[in-house]
Amino acid sequence: MSTSVGQKIIRVLFWLLIIYIALSTSLVWAVQLGLIPQRIRTIEEPIKPNQAEAASLNFGETTFAEQFTKEYYTWQKEDDENRTKRLLPFITQNLKEAVQIDAKEMKYKEAKVYDVSTWNIQEREGEDGIKEITVFADQWLVGNQDTNDKRIFRYLVVPIKKAGNSYRVIDQPFEIPRPVAAQLSEKKEEPSKGQNIDDSTGKKVEEFLRDFWKSYTQDSNEQIGYMMKDQKPKIGYKDMFQFIELSNISTVKEKDNEYKTDFDVLLEDVQSGARVTYHYQFWLVQEKDRFYVLKMKQGEK
Repeated sequence: MSTSVGQKIIRVLFWLLIIYIALSTSLVWAVQLGLIPQRIRTIEEPIKPNQAEAASLNFGETTFAEQFTKEYYTWQKEDDENRTKRLLPFITQNLKEAVQIDAKEMKYKEAKVYDVSTWNIQEREGEDGIKEITVFADQWLVGNQDTNDKRIFRYLVVPIKKAGNSYRVIDQPFEIPRPVAAQLSEKKEEPSKGQNIDDSTGKKVEEFLRDFWKSYTQDSNEQIGYMMKDQKPKIGYKDMFQFIELSNISTVKEKDNEYKTDFDVLLEDVQSGARVTYHYQFWLVQEKDRFYVLKMKQGEK
């Protein structure tokens, strides 16, 4: 009895083994023939230290040129080697000597750069991929016992080319004279369209403008909004300027109850005490005995 049961178990295990071998073989052939797609598992390689350093230099072309310019114009008379080391990540190997400076005849002990900004960008003619970035630098020369400090505005043309995820200075940078603006043709002033107003209305407009500027420099946005036609809160000059006076007021009547007024307003900076004059144009609407601002515009044009 026990022998019969053992034989049955052996036969079942035998057939299970045969079925397993058959299924495994079938799956292998199915994968090889492309009947079952393979799922490929990819493992990202960790960033190596040198790769992380390269990623930190992934500047935009203007940022790259500006940072190079700042390092280029920053130096100490007795330590040009340190300056050269700072410039190396920006330049090609053949430019190492081209970016060095001769410190023998320097009259100042060091130079600092407080501001840099891109002035102009253009493609270099006839050379694919090379851009010439003109960068403005606000340089301060620090004097010694015999010389006083000196501020200089410089303009440096930096030829760069894309290099992987960043850029390289591809040719010797060179300084250019400060750009000079050409004269612009003056637009002829057109006489204001509208009717002249009487002295009584002129005084009311001037009184309203004074009240407006007192509010514009002292009150909350909501309080200023009460003087606007749309009654919406208006951001003013509170904690920025103090109102001093108005001048050169010129007002014309454009419609039955609408006026346009040009004027200068003298303001005083609350932080420094410096005074500045701004020109404004206001479009006003009169409702009964009150004026409201329809639109305000700063500038002459």
